[in-house]
Amino acid sequence: DRNALHAGCPVGANLTKWSANKWVGMKPQDAQAEWIADHPALKRHDWLDGTAEVDPNACELIFVNAAGVQVDVLWKAGPGAAHAITNPLKKLAPVLVDGRRSLKSFRGHEFLLRNASGHSSNVVACRPPRSEFTFSEDLRLEVAETRLEEEEEEELEEEEL
Repeated sequence: DRNALHAGCPVGANLTKWSANKWVGMKPQDAQAEWIADHPALKRHDWLDGTAEVDPNACELIFVNAAGVQVDVLWKAGPGAAHAITNPLKKLAPVLVDGRRSLKSFRGHEFLLRNASGHSSNVVACRPPRSEFTFSEDLRLEVAETRLEEEEEEELEEEEL
């Protein structure tokens, strides 16, 4: 988030600098941030045009829960991750019954879903620009028809009217 760029104060001569961060969540983790076009950090970092380069590896990941039970999205740490051996699965967020969960990730990152009784789905990978999966009653993640294609078709139909 370019609106969150900041820098610390310089350390004086013969002084030691101590620093700590305390992050306070003000909204759900999957909520979209509001763009602040005149944020001072944009000028400070020469990033004024309000457009961002799209990372070709960036991926939106959507999970649709049709299993009838709440599940959790787990990220499967790759072999290069520091905690891949000690904690290979990282719980990210719940997906409510009949709910949807959208996450931002990158090409090749792997995920699975797990219910409260510990049963897990198959592992799926994020593929740019968007990957959508449905979690079925038999605890399988299957590729879903993307809403993006449906929305584009609806827009074309509206234009024809």
